[in-house]
Amino acid sequence: MNDHQLFETLTLAVPGLVWVCDHQGQVEFNNAHWTEFTGMPQSAGLGHGWLDAIHPADAAAFRAQLPLVPTTLENVQAEMRVRRYDGAYHRHLLSVRHVGEGKWVGCAIDAHDWLTTELRDTTQGVILDMVIAGAELEEVLSELCRAAERQIPGATCSVLLVDAARGYFTFGIAPHMPAGMMEAVPQVKIGTGVGSCGTAAFERRDVISRDIATDPLWDSWRGMMSPLGFRACWSKPVFNSQGEVIASFGFYFQEPREPTAAEDQELARLRGLASLAIERARMLEALRESEEHYRHTVEQNPQIPWTSDPQGNILSVSSRWVDATGIPQEEAMGNGWLKALHPDDVAPPTESWDEALSTGNPVDINYRIRMKDGLYRWARVRATPRRGEGGGILRWYGTVEDVHEQYLSNERLKRQAYQDELTSLPNRRRFVEELRRRLASATDPVGLMVLDMDDFKLVNDRYGHLTGDAVLRLFGRHLQRIVAPTEFVARLGGDEFAIISRHIADERCLLDRAHSIEDALDARMRASKKSRSCRPSIGCTIGQPGEGADEVFKRADLALYSAKQTGKGRVRLFVDFR
Repeated sequence: MNDHQLFETLTLAVPGLVWVCDHQGQVEFNNAHWTEFTGMPQSAGLGHGWLDAIHPADAAAFRAQLPLVPTTLENVQAEMRVRRYDGAYHRHLLSVRHVGEGKWVGCAIDAHDWLTTELRDTTQGVILDMVIAGAELEEVLSELCRAAERQIPGATCSVLLVDAARGYFTFGIAPHMPAGMMEAVPQVKIGTGVGSCGTAAFERRDVISRDIATDPLWDSWRGMMSPLGFRACWSKPVFNSQGEVIASFGFYFQEPREPTAAEDQELARLRGLASLAIERARMLEALRESEEHYRHTVEQNPQIPWTSDPQGNILSVSSRWVDATGIPQEEAMGNGWLKALHPDDVAPPTESWDEALSTGNPVDINYRIRMKDGLYRWARVRATPRRGEGGGILRWYGTVEDVHEQYLSNERLKRQAYQDELTSLPNRRRFVEELRRRLASATDPVGLMVLDMDDFKLVNDRYGHLTGDAVLRLFGRHLQRIVAPTEFVARLGGDEFAIISRHIADERCLLDRAHSIEDALDARMRASKKSRSCRPSIGCTIGQPGEGADEVFKRADLALYSAKQTGKGRVRLFVDFR
């Protein structure tokens, strides 16, 4: 085998696009994967023809780096979107290296699913964090639009809030559209023929306008959108938990097109996130409004007012304390009020109160109080000091406020940010944080296993997505029962899971552990007729103390890819072929 034949054989073995180009980016060779992925003949990708399959923004960014000068840029690392044969852009991790004599060798690995899942989890976490932090709804919707534009390449997004009872849009946000367009939104009545978004909200269905220029739904609105260059619009009605339309989510494009199957799934996820964000934000707005109303009421007639001396001894408390807790007022004097607290909550409030007494700072704390019926409810306790002319504290004035529902709602939102909804396992966001934490604090190697189920798609195709979801939950439960107490298991997305292991001495130890998990999972999954074909494949790698989490995960993911390429139910350790 000569050098040329050896090079072509090696490029076929690489799971991605490989090419050779000169310093002007002119391609002289590309491997067969180019045609398989893009649908373009290999000859069409020569010269600068390969740029036709690259997202215009990424192609322009690459041209800006030309010519490639090895003295200043010997190795190019980037992310690039490549158009697949079905027209969908997939995100690739790109590496171009100078090999001498004015030649550069490039390789691009399709990382779309991994990067999209990571972005999706990050996006959901950011949105939920904003809601929990009490961000204004307009801020939340702006971030939601920007996140959607990152996840659906080429889209310009808008969210139009709906008053279903009146049949009007009430508010619109679109960070990358002219502000004047959104100012007119509150005057628009929804209905059939009011563009894609008005029709979707009115008819309670998805509306895909492949070509605005010819779609009759846009006859009365075409003149507004055409000057902006928008040629297609996909609109999704957003529903609340009662099934009412609360918004219309619009995705605009500069060319006529329809969503691919993958994009349609992503649109559905974004609609779900929009529903969660809008409903929770409105709920918290209502709670804030209720709290503000209550605050003004309390100024005249506090719910449970109390006072204390400068040393923190309770001097007086409202009779409402007795009504709520059943504890007589006289028993609450001094430190008697502590008997109403949940046993787990006594120390933190006491420490906070002692600190306030020594510093004179206002108090604002939450703890659980035992009510008259024996149940505990969360309360918010606030207090401020009244000072004399010399600045010394004369007395403390405070109130006790029942915030049970609000507190539990905030806690649920925090859990949703880190927990997979389907399996109740930690989600990808929680996994990444845990992997980073363990690598940063480790003194010994850390083992990482990435798993997915072989032939899971067949379960969805044969039995439907409800059964598929049940199989995922079953797989997650089996994993939880199999892993050791020191191992951390998470669902990364789809049928992909991960296990972080401690006390892994070497690669042989990690392989043995992975094989034992694979055997145990296979035996349990075979017990069910509908899941027996879903054998796990596992990719493994060792992470060293202080190593970056992204690099360790990438190695395990490549090992999983290698395992699935060689068959089903395989376990593979990452091997660096460089």
